[in-house]
Amino acid sequence: VRIFPIAEKDKANRFLRRIRELSIPGFLLPVTVKGVPHQRVCIGLFPNRKEAIRAIDRIKKKLGITDSILRRYRPSLYKP
Repeated sequence: VRIFPIAEKDKANRFLRRIRELSIPGFLLPVTVKGVPHQRVCIGLFPNRKEAIRAIDRIKKKLGITDSILRRYRPSLYKP
């Protein structure tokens, strides 16, 4: 849903808490953007696409997110 630089980890955690307050499951995923570590705030996993779209719509409405990416779950992307 959103990417934060590693230095803003507290902001990422606050944003994740706001998502969970909407009863939407979420998690932090460490990623690297142009060689710099970041924290990606992700939502999911949902049993079907329709439920995922409903969750994204709620987040857009409540938290003002303007852009989101819907991805199919691939276990290889989420291994530590």
